[in-house]
Amino acid sequence: MKTPSSDLFQLIQSLSAPEQRYFRRFAGRHTAGEDNSYLRLFDLIIQQNEYDEAALKAQLTDDPIAAHFAVTKRYLYGQILDSLHQFHSAQSVEEAAKKNLHLAAVLIQKDLPAQAEKLLVKTRKKIQQYELSALLPELLQTERLLPGATEDSLKVWKTEWDDSLATLANEAAFSAMAGAVSHWHLRKVSPAGGQLAHALEEQGLGELLAGTVAPRTLRAQLDDYKARSTWHFMHGEPQEAYRLNRLHIALFEQHPQLLERYPRRYLMALNNLLIDQFQLQHFEALADGIEKLKALPQRSAFHRIPNLEEKVFEQSALLELNACIARAQFPQMLPLLPAIADGLQRHGAKIALHNRLTIPYLLAYIYFENRRFEAALDCINSLLQYPRRDVMEELFRFAGLLNILIHFELGNEELAANLIPAARRQALRSSRPFQVEGLLFRFLQQLIQAPGERRRRNIYVQWHAVLEPLRDDPAEQRAFNYFDFYRWTGWAR
Repeated sequence: MKTPSSDLFQLIQSLSAPEQRYFRRFAGRHTAGEDNSYLRLFDLIIQQNEYDEAALKAQLTDDPIAAHFAVTKRYLYGQILDSLHQFHSAQSVEEAAKKNLHLAAVLIQKDLPAQAEKLLVKTRKKIQQYELSALLPELLQTERLLPGATEDSLKVWKTEWDDSLATLANEAAFSAMAGAVSHWHLRKVSPAGGQLAHALEEQGLGELLAGTVAPRTLRAQLDDYKARSTWHFMHGEPQEAYRLNRLHIALFEQHPQLLERYPRRYLMALNNLLIDQFQLQHFEALADGIEKLKALPQRSAFHRIPNLEEKVFEQSALLELNACIARAQFPQMLPLLPAIADGLQRHGAKIALHNRLTIPYLLAYIYFENRRFEAALDCINSLLQYPRRDVMEELFRFAGLLNILIHFELGNEELAANLIPAARRQALRSSRPFQVEGLLFRFLQQLIQAPGERRRRNIYVQWHAVLEPLRDDPAEQRAFNYFDFYRWTGWAR
C-alpha cells in the first residue's frame, strides 16, 4: 500500500506565523464559498505533531471534501505555494524587478514603448542599486526590443551585454569557490592533505582563493570572505579567520541593501564571528556580539528567516554558557540561568538535538559550580531522561559522572556509591576513556568509605595533586572541557 505523502504537512508546518496569517487572508479571497473547508483541513494539519492521514479523514467524514481527499490536498498545496509567492514577492526587491521586466515586455507587445521605457529606466536603477546582476541580461534584452536603436546605441548595448556576462561569470566563480570550501568543511575533511586545494585547482578556482582575482560585485565579495574565512578556520588559523569574518560583517553593515537581500548569510557570518571571538577568548567583544545577535528578531530584515528566535536562542545560550565556564565566572552567570532554562523549554523542539542535550548539561554544571546542587540535579535529570544515550555517548558519560558528584555533594553517598559501577562500565566500553574518569571512581570510593574530615581532606589533596599534570595533557583536554575536576577538588576540600 502506498504511503500517504506528507509534503503538505511539511509545507504547512514550515510556515511562519506571518505566513500563516497571510494564507488565511489569501484563502478567503481565492477559494470563494469553499474556503471554510480548505481552511478546516489546513487547521487540522497544523495541529498535528506528526502526519496522520487516517486521523484527518476521520475528522472530515461529514465534510464534502472528504470524498476527494487527494485532490483537496493537491489543491491546498498549490494554494499555499501561491500565497507564499505573493507574500514573499511583496517583500523582495528582486521579485519586484522581475515583475517590472515582465510588464515592460507586455507594454512593448501592446505597442506602448514609451511606457515600457519609463518602467525599464526605473527598473535599471533598482538593478544597479541592489546589484541584481542576474537580471541585467534580461533588462538588456528587453531594452533591445525598444524601437529607435542607432549604431552608437547598439555598440553601447553590446559592451554592456558583454560586461554583464563577465560579471555573472565572476559571481559564479566566487560562489562555486565558497560552495566547494563549505562542502569540504561540512565533510570535516582536513585540508592538510591538499585534497581541497587540488579540487579547487581542477575547477579553475585556485587563483580566487589566492586572491589574484578581484570580486566584481558585493555578492562576490561576500562569497570571497565566506570561503577564505572558512579556509583559514579549517587550517587552524583562527586569527586570520577572525579578521576575514570581521570584514564580512562590516561589508554587510556598510551596505544595508545586502541585509535586505541576504539576511541568512548575515546570521551565518555573525555566528562564525562569535565562534572566532570565543575561541580567541575575546570575551568583551563576544558579549557585544551576543547582544547584536539577540537584537536580530526585532529587525525587519530578518523576519523572513524561519525559526529565527530559536536559532538566536540556541547560539546565544551556548555561547553565554560556554563563555561563563571558560572564564570561571559562575556567580555572574547564575541570575541568567532561569531565563535560559525557560528558553530551552519554549524553543527546544526546534533546535538541533545535540545542542538541545548540551544546554541542560551546561546549566547543571554551572549550578554545580555555584553549589546550587538541587537545581543542578533537576537539570541533569532532565538530560538523563532522554531515551537514546547512544546519540552523544561522551556527553552522557560525563552527565553520569556529574550526577554522581551532585548526589555526593547532597550527602546521598550511598546512592553515589551505587551509581559508580555502571559509570565505570560505561567508561570502559568507550573507545576513548580518560584517566580522570578512573581517578574519579577510585578517589570517590575512598572518600565515601573514609572516616572523619581529616582523612577526607587528605584524599582531596592527593586527588588534586594527581590531577594537576593531567590538566596540560592534550589527551585529557576533552574531559576537562566537560568538567574541571582539578578546580572542584580544590574547592571541595
